[in-house]
Amino acid sequence: RDFAAKGGEGTITLPTTNMIFAVGPDGNGWGQHQGYSTLSVNLLEGTVSEQKDSPLKISYVKLHGICMTLAWGLLVPFGVMSALFRASISGGATWFWLHRLSQMIAVGLTILGFVLIVVAEDDAGNKHFDFDHAKIGLTVAILAVFQPIFAVIRPHAEPKTRWRRFWEKTHKLAGYSCALLGFANVITGLKLQFMTSYLADFGDKLEKAFYVEVAICSVIFVYFQAKSLFASSEEYDDDIDHSDSRYREIVQVSHHHKQRHGDDEVGVI
Repeated sequence: RDFAAKGGEGTITLPTTNMIFAVGPDGNGWGQHQGYSTLSVNLLEGTVSEQKDSPLKISYVKLHGICMTLAWGLLVPFGVMSALFRASISGGATWFWLHRLSQMIAVGLTILGFVLIVVAEDDAGNKHFDFDHAKIGLTVAILAVFQPIFAVIRPHAEPKTRWRRFWEKTHKLAGYSCALLGFANVITGLKLQFMTSYLADFGDKLEKAFYVEVAICSVIFVYFQAKSLFASSEEYDDDIDHSDSRYREIVQVSHHHKQRHGDDEVGVI
């Protein structure tokens, strides 16, 4: 830039001068630089030392990653499961308050993380939403804000009107789509070259934290799935009226059949 401003003429300071290099996305295509750094080159000794620098505010990028990882790796999956397994959660409306609280905190973290990265990109003079991770992130943010607004206008559960059925289907479709996109986008964010090179140490810690969240959610899912299946089995058994004359007749016929033919052959009624 100095050369261009001076008509192609400039001065190189000896023995050291600074050079800037940029880090772009993987692959052979064109893409926006995701970070850069400055090299201090000693021309007399032939040595190079790196002066860490970046066009993005690192603290904003880190907070963005923390917010999104916590929201979409833990809180949103937990909220989805609290609604999915509501029949297995005791306490009446407890599932609803768990669902609402976890989702509202997740939405708040999403908005905060979204604002942080937009400000960081804007301060660095970068274009907004011009690569896949950013585009998916914008979609997730819009859906995340839409969900609580849509929840405010939900109709009463009873009677089951056409509007209520439409609301339930839309709420579930938007919620599941948002949860899957958000979860996947956390993974794509952790794999960005900026995170794996410039912020390698932080990115590695954040990735480990994310997979710990995945493990926690997996344990919760398996627990409630098993509890749900066990409850369904008990409910089926309770539905049989043991005092019913038809039930007693079936038992008596089966018992009589076993006495005549032994334990190895049991008739199917």
